[in-house]
Amino acid sequence: MATMLLSHRRAGLAAAGAWVETHAVVHTSYRLHVVENRRVVCDDGLFFGAFDRRGQLGRPVLTVVLSGRARLRTPGAERWLVPGDLAVLHAKGAIEMRQEGDPFRSIALEWDPGTLGGAVPGGLSSGRLAPQDLAKLETAARNVCACGRDASRAPSAIAALLARLRASGIPLDAHEPGALVEPVAPQLVRLSRALDDVLSDLAGNPAGVDLDTALGLSARQVNRLVTTFNARFAFNAAGWRDTRNRRRLMVAAVLLTAPTATTERVTTAVGYAAPTALCHAFAQAGLPSPGSIARAVEHLL
Repeated sequence: MATMLLSHRRAGLAAAGAWVETHAVVHTSYRLHVVENRRVVCDDGLFFGAFDRRGQLGRPVLTVVLSGRARLRTPGAERWLVPGDLAVLHAKGAIEMRQEGDPFRSIALEWDPGTLGGAVPGGLSSGRLAPQDLAKLETAARNVCACGRDASRAPSAIAALLARLRASGIPLDAHEPGALVEPVAPQLVRLSRALDDVLSDLAGNPAGVDLDTALGLSARQVNRLVTTFNARFAFNAAGWRDTRNRRRLMVAAVLLTAPTATTERVTTAVGYAAPTALCHAFAQAGLPSPGSIARAVEHLL
């Protein structure tokens, strides 16, 4: 039976009321994200020197801001978006985004031209939704999130969200719900869910053994599966160790922008043994020290 991959990852700092959360529909030809961040600032500019870029870098990317504000930056173009604003980017170079607000919520959609829609002009184009359209789109986004891991409900919810975008003027094709589904092996579904579970529980100091236990496979088999999974679905990581390390460092850096965050609390939240270990990991990645992350992100404005 054909199914689809639904991903949900959430990590936070309870003491600061801060978190980062993403619901995603994962497909080889498109990716749909519904993002919600609380009391943090996420700026891609902080990470460009720390991690190489992987995944699909040439797809059109649609962003709709539901709450908070976002800055989009490409070589030669920059734009701030507030609730109701949308932008479509098609750039060969790196796309840099800054997300801020309490909460910040957005929809992000990327696709291979010819699947959800045709090609779009290069560069950055933008528009604005009417208030009633924004409200309907936010409802559609919440319905996608409410599917959880129930793949039987997802196709109709996704089709409804895409229809709302199309009605707002986004150049997307009409699709029946069944056309949005692709066959996925049960083993990949188990892997995706195990990754979500482990990467949402960073305080548990995630290691390969977590996935070994969840999947009943050897560490070598797990690493090979994660490498293949990330390549097939254009995730921004290589094998399991790279996936884990990127997640821990990126979540830690974002949580450190929360107003009451401390290095000690964030160290515990992302599973490092001591603040010195977090500082060492940041230094190895070329990131500012944990104590200076908030100032560094502020200076990226």
